[in-house]
Amino acid sequence: MTNALDRLLLHRGKMEEHQWCRSYYIDQIMIVPHYTKQGVFVLPGGKEVPEQVLIDAGGVRTASYLWPRSWAKEMTT
Repeated sequence: MTNALDRLLLHRGKMEEHQWCRSYYIDQIMIVPHYTKQGVFVLPGGKEVPEQVLIDAGGVRTASYLWPRSWAKEMTT
């Protein structure tokens, strides 16, 4: 563990509740998937955009360890 938040989450047994999710970076700003809307991403300030907008804008695709999205299990079945 590298920081206090990681230690706190691990101590509370919450790390196993996270999962790897696709996210994007544009100009060093992380853009994460919407919690309940599949294919929608959330910009800082709460603006919602479809994934294709991020791709068209040159967003760099990456993965982030986030709380599980409600639609994530649907993707794997």
